[in-house]
Amino acid sequence: MPYVTTGLPNAGRTQFFTFQYDQALSTSRGRDLAKDLMTYCDDDFSLLMSWFSGRGLDMSPPIHVSLNTVATDAFGVPTQAVGASWNGILTEVLRLDMYMGELASTFGTPTMWARYHIVGEVSEMFMRNMSLPHNNPWFTPVNEGNKGEALSRFLAAKFLTEAYPDAAALPRVSGSTPAVTDLWLNSSRDNFLEVDDGDTEPNDKVGCATLFLFYLRDQCGYRIEDIINAGAGKLSSVYENLSGDSWVNAWPKFSELVDFHYPHNKLANVVDSFTPSYTPALESVFPVADLTHFAAPAVLSWVVNWEENAGYVYLSHPLSVPVEVELSSDDSATISVHKSVESNYNRAKVFLAVAPQSAAFSSKVVHVKARYAEHDISTAIKVVRPESLPAPPLVIVPSDDDDLCSQGFVEGTSQEFVIMNASVIASHKGLSYHWTVTGATAQDASAPKLTLLSLPPAGTPVIVKVTLRNADGIRAEGSYTFTTAVERTGLKEEIRRLNCALGQLQEINMHIPPYIPLEEAKIRQDPEGLILMEAQGLQLLAAAELLVASVRQIAATISDVVSNLEPTDTSLNGDRDNG
Repeated sequence: MPYVTTGLPNAGRTQFFTFQYDQALSTSRGRDLAKDLMTYCDDDFSLLMSWFSGRGLDMSPPIHVSLNTVATDAFGVPTQAVGASWNGILTEVLRLDMYMGELASTFGTPTMWARYHIVGEVSEMFMRNMSLPHNNPWFTPVNEGNKGEALSRFLAAKFLTEAYPDAAALPRVSGSTPAVTDLWLNSSRDNFLEVDDGDTEPNDKVGCATLFLFYLRDQCGYRIEDIINAGAGKLSSVYENLSGDSWVNAWPKFSELVDFHYPHNKLANVVDSFTPSYTPALESVFPVADLTHFAAPAVLSWVVNWEENAGYVYLSHPLSVPVEVELSSDDSATISVHKSVESNYNRAKVFLAVAPQSAAFSSKVVHVKARYAEHDISTAIKVVRPESLPAPPLVIVPSDDDDLCSQGFVEGTSQEFVIMNASVIASHKGLSYHWTVTGATAQDASAPKLTLLSLPPAGTPVIVKVTLRNADGIRAEGSYTFTTAVERTGLKEEIRRLNCALGQLQEINMHIPPYIPLEEAKIRQDPEGLILMEAQGLQLLAAAELLVASVRQIAATISDVVSNLEPTDTSLNGDRDNG
């Protein structure tokens, strides 16, 4: 393969690396990718050095990085290994080969993919320098071994979440599957914490070791530097070095936590198949979540009003993989639930199927329980007949004319009432109205609008009540109380009306947006804007007319008062003249 450095700054050389690319690569996967990696690689190297507590490599930089082509078949499927590898010892320089070629990115960017693999491979170079081959905690005399492979994958994933905080999965290209923890999660989950061998293949052994390192960091809270420095012959001993707890407790604590929160069962007569399966996008399933509470309506019926027959179970935090919360009812003949609900968010919806009951049924309390990871929460739900479902109170309001500043409830006048929130009953099929009035006479007690033709003498308390009921028997009630009054006249009343009109005008003005020229508002593309402007204009016009009428009435009242003024002592004027 002819490699070149054409177009690379400083001939492809940085402080710790030197880059070259196969000239058969496209510009974007050759020159441009190498240039992009040159801007990040030294900082990524320094991060690794800090995780290894300042240790360096056992050979002097630079690390020679080559970007290679990848052979594919007629369908674009790679016919050779995809990923990265390294070598170098004694007189052979440190080399790192990247095999991505022109393969399409299935998640992330080519730069993200390459940085992830560079960090993973270079971390193994750091491991080799930790100690002599015969007692190196992370590197066997031949290679990194299963523990070192797990550590490099763990560090690469931790680097990714630090460099790309919004990353939702490991970077991938066609033909590559960098994840390994799912290989153990979806297996028989054997104990590999006591294994220390030269197997670096992606398998359940490496998957177990990788997930255990995430357990130490994400669940137990140990720093990456401390995990590396606690290296030992067995991963269980790494746990002991960190915690001071005996190594024999490492496997039970780790495996039981996983099994409680991510349980699975072997499928009958199917080799190596388990359900449910778990595939954490960023390798870790830690920290585990706990069931915190179960919220459900206090009262339900088999007929639904506005409140849906459903509840929610809550976990302490979102998870990287979906988990199942078990559900049960102590009276499935009244309320039945699914066996479980699955979610990887911190909330999952629980459907509560309420069965229709007999005519003799009154009410019953049913307990529905949610269970997850050996924690359970029960909630009590009262099942009632539809007519006993609670509904918000109805809001009754006077139905006045357009003059919002007129005096209300004047003796001898008529008054209408309407219900503002009849929607508290969801279904209006077969809806009936029943009005009752105390202190006055109603025209029609079964109409949507109540009319009182003539209000009683001033000072009379009047109570208006209404009940709505639909065909299912769901009902809602409301009431309104007022006292009749004598009609107010004169200057004081006109001033009140004027102040009221001014208030209405100010209220409307507050809700009218600033003037925007038609060219800027693009009204033609927003016909609803024209309709809104027309409605606001009519409101403003009506308020202005009301204001003008009030001012004219006050002026007329003042004029009448002035014209009716007469002298009370004419002799006084005569005295003044004589004086």
